[in-house]
Amino acid sequence: MYIIGTDEAGYGPNFGPLVVTATLWRMAEFDFSSVITSANFAGIDIGDSKQLYHSGGSLDKLSKGVLSALASIGIFPKNDTELFDIVGKVSQLPFMFAEPEISLQKISGELKPESFNFFLSGSFHKVLSQIIFPAEYNSLLEYYGSKGELLSNITLKLVVELIADLGIDLCEQILVLCDKHGGRNCYTDILTRYFQDELIKVKEQSREISIYNLRGMEFRFIAKGESQIPIALSSMFSKYIRELLMQRFNFFWQKQIPTIKPTAGYPEDAKRFMAEIENKLKELKTDKNEIWRLK
Repeated sequence: MYIIGTDEAGYGPNFGPLVVTATLWRMAEFDFSSVITSANFAGIDIGDSKQLYHSGGSLDKLSKGVLSALASIGIFPKNDTELFDIVGKVSQLPFMFAEPEISLQKISGELKPESFNFFLSGSFHKVLSQIIFPAEYNSLLEYYGSKGELLSNITLKLVVELIADLGIDLCEQILVLCDKHGGRNCYTDILTRYFQDELIKVKEQSREISIYNLRGMEFRFIAKGESQIPIALSSMFSKYIRELLMQRFNFFWQKQIPTIKPTAGYPEDAKRFMAEIENKLKELKTDKNEIWRLK
């Protein structure tokens, strides 16, 4: 059977991309007890990315976990550009995120890909991320009408794409684990949109968990879903990709304004940062909506 875990990073900030990730796991048989907790595997931390990384701190824990996961399936990106190309879905980086290229080589000696064969009957299989920069985000927000609806649609598109890429038939067992989207409890409409020919059966809809069944598949939208390993690794991929891009973003602005302090992009500090770069934006003939995400 297959397990797909999904999560995002960058849902709240005004600056930087929203990154949504789906990770695919394959197991010989269904054993949900294998995936219900975060863990440390031979020195590789798998858990909530917000616990593994704090703004301004070291990316080492995220880097070791993400790159070990990729190494376990034979993928070894040398720098962040290769990482974006391998797992991300983005046609072109906006100029403020285009440099510098960040080497990932320093962590390569600490990778432990064998730690990802921790399921007795299965393993990590594939990852797919969607990187959504502010201009596209604002357009999608207008189209979908809310942040929660935007996130749900991007997430379901990734799930459908993973299933289609691998030719997984819906008659096989597939468990999809998602962190809840903006606190919503009902996902029937969004599932019907992406699985139009399937009968969606509501098993449970509560504040803690919403569960849906359709032919061969079960979707679980879970509050504090990062406690599930497939969701946690998706959270780590999303956070790692976003933080690498924010390093590039801050580097660009520190070249323009050497005295400016870097930003993580969250609302209060984002207002300070925007006030400091506003005149330079005009000089660069760049519209605010190209870098500022609407709410």
